[in-house]
Amino acid sequence: MIRIAATADLHSGDRPRKDVAEACAEAAARADVLLLCGDLTRRGKASQARTLLAELEEVKVPIVAVLGNHDFHSSEQEAIAAALRAAGISVLDGDFATHTLDGARVSICGTKGFCGGFGIRALPDFGEPSMRRLHAEMIEEGVKLEAALRSANGDIKVAVTHYAPISATLQGEDQQIWPFLGSSRLAEAIDAGGADIAFHGHSHYGVDRGTTPGGVPVHNVSMPVIKGCCRLFELEG
Repeated sequence: MIRIAATADLHSGDRPRKDVAEACAEAAARADVLLLCGDLTRRGKASQARTLLAELEEVKVPIVAVLGNHDFHSSEQEAIAAALRAAGISVLDGDFATHTLDGARVSICGTKGFCGGFGIRALPDFGEPSMRRLHAEMIEEGVKLEAALRSANGDIKVAVTHYAPISATLQGEDQQIWPFLGSSRLAEAIDAGGADIAFHGHSHYGVDRGTTPGGVPVHNVSMPVIKGCCRLFELEG
């Protein structure tokens, strides 16, 4: 049985939080791997990444992360990723990390993702150059995730994004902001790439689960949704 601890939207600030540190350590002690699904910092400061590392100091299992929109806010995303990697955390951006967990090779494939909306109401490649750049980034993030999943060499493939790949986990959010919370291009990548399960964050007022059109389980692990620091998932190897 493979045990995955997952969380998102930790929003680490200027000082380590003892309760978060204890909760993450407790959850990770029962898991084989810890997934961090973006918004690791409050305002995208490299110093806040160091706060996060202090909060995760007692976690002894592999940690795999993607960045979120908050982590880009101060244009220090590269420094944040570098600090996490220097501490041994795998930070994914269109690539994958494979770990042998309970005898099974598990490939965790990730990218931040992007906004753009869902289905026939998704942002089109039309109009002003600024709008077309948004569309291009939406498509590119899906391409990166699909490429990672297709290249992954694990027996089990796990997709990790910050933005939501489906609208089902956004139920409870104001529908007016759904296009800013995710993109169905990510769900297309998850299905086409052969993922077995997917995790995301970003939606603080959504619900915790749904499925892609292809039937892949999707879990929203934003801290306000799971009402705690981490949630534990068990997968059969």
